[in-house]
Amino acid sequence: MAPERQPQQTPNNDTTPSPLSPCPLPHFPDASTSPNTPASSLQPLASSQRFIAITCHYDILPWLQPDWVLDMATGTLQRGRLRRPEIKIEIRRCRQSAWRTFARHHYLSGQLNPASVCYLATWRGEPVAFCAVLNAIGHVGVRRISRLVVLPDFQGIGIGGRFMNAIADIYREAGDRLRITTSHPAMIARLRASPVWAITDVRRGGSTWGKFARKKNIRATSFGRSVVTAEAVGEEG
Repeated sequence: MAPERQPQQTPNNDTTPSPLSPCPLPHFPDASTSPNTPASSLQPLASSQRFIAITCHYDILPWLQPDWVLDMATGTLQRGRLRRPEIKIEIRRCRQSAWRTFARHHYLSGQLNPASVCYLATWRGEPVAFCAVLNAIGHVGVRRISRLVVLPDFQGIGIGGRFMNAIADIYREAGDRLRITTSHPAMIARLRASPVWAITDVRRGGSTWGKFARKKNIRATSFGRSVVTAEAVGEEG
C-alpha cells in the first residue's frame, strides 16, 4: 500500500505577524551581562526620542520620574513630573582658591587672573558654579565676566544663566555695567534668548594665540568659532 502523500506547503511571503506570533523586541545592551562593554557604547536616547518602560515594580518610579504612569491594576493614568523641582542657589563672594574645583571644567583655560573678584554658587552647601569678574581695561565703571563654570553634574537645568543674571544684578545695583565675551555655543544661545542681555559685538572666526596666551601656556583658543560680547541691560522677569 502506497504511503499517503502529505499536501505540499506553499510558502507564505506575508511577514505580518499573526495574533499569536511573538513580535520581535528591540535589543538593548545590558551592562550586567556584558561587563566588558565600554560606557561610550551605551548611548543615551536623542531628545526627539521617547522611552517607554513596562514593569510590575512600583519601587522604580521614584528613580525613573516618568512623565506619565498607566497603572493597569487600577486602570488609572497619572501625570508625572510636569514641572522641575525648585532649586534654591545661594551666592556669595569667595576666595580665588575655590577656582581649583572648577578649573578643569572650563572650556578654554584653567587659568584665573589674580585680580579677579570671585563668586560661588552653592546648593545645600555644595559648590555648583563659579564666576570671576574683572575690571574692563580702559572702561571706567565697566566690569566683565572672565570665568563662568557650572560643574557637569549641575549643567543643563538653567543654573548658569540664572547665576550670571544674579551677578549682573549685583553690579547694576552698585552702579556698574557688566559684560561677558564668550565663544561657547550654549552660552551664546542663552545670551541671545535672554531679555537681561543685549549682544553688542560678534566676531566671526574667533582668534588665534596671542602673546598673553603663549605666555600663560593657554592651548585652547576661539579660532574657528564665533565670539560674542553681550552687556547686561535689564532685570530678570
